[in-house]
This record gives sequence, structure tokens and C-alpha cells, in this order.
Amino acid sequence: MKKFLIAALVLIASGTAMANNDAKKVNYQILQSFAVNFRGAEQVEWTVKKDLIKASFAWYGEKTEAFYSTEGEFLGLTRRIELQQLPSAIKRSLKMSYSNEQVVESIEFEKDGITKYYITVLSDKGKQILEAELNGTIAVYKK
Repeated sequence: MKKFLIAALVLIASGTAMANNDAKKVNYQILQSFAVNFRGAEQVEWTVKKDLIKASFAWYGEKTEAFYSTEGEFLGLTRRIELQQLPSAIKRSLKMSYSNEQVVESIEFEKDGITKYYITVLSDKGKQILEAELNGTIAVYKK
């Protein structure tokens, strides 16, 4: 289930931006939690899906997305990052194991102080999403 949730977050984060603002559909508990945890957020747009609520916003000058369950549980925070912003250990692992693939997108995912990176790569075999940890460990997350 946890892997499914992370997959859903990564896929939503990597999708195209939606011109939707469902703020009136977001419950008070989530709005309060968001206001406390992301003080200073600007340009907040809410998207409500069947099992997921997403806040897209600018925070300290970066486009960021926070995800909540419909029950109000914080599921995680994502932001797109450039290849150069990846930790050195991950860049080394990519260079060693995926030098023939083209990096299309990098997403940083954080929850409860744990950070993981999801990197979309293209090769002649198709598209893959890789999951990377700070120590440079990389695994295929989704083909």
C-alpha cells in the first residue's frame, strides 16, 4: 500500500499541471495543517481526487506539492529538481549504471525527514522511473 501511495504521488507530481483549484472541497483540518506547516506559501492551488488531495504552491521560490489523504493525513512533499541538484552519490550511481539513458525528470520526495529521489530516464528500451536514496543506491521503481 505504501509503495502504491508513493507511486501515485510521483505520477501525479510528474504529470502536467492542472488548472484546477478545489480549495472549497478541502476540509478545514487539511487547510489548517497546511497553513501551519507551509507558512509563507504563495500561489496555492488545490486539486481534489478520489483518494488524494494535492496542494501545488510556491514555497521559498520553488514549485512544491504537498499531498494529503482525504482523511487529512500528510502523505509527503515533492519538488522537481534539476539533475545538478541531485546528491553527489546519486549522480555518481547514475553515471555508472545509467550513462546511456537520458534523464527526463527528477523529483525529490520527503516525508517524516526521509528523502528519496525519483528519476525518470529514457532509453531505447523505453521509459523507467528510478528510486534513489541519499547514499547513491538506485533501484528500478517502475518500468
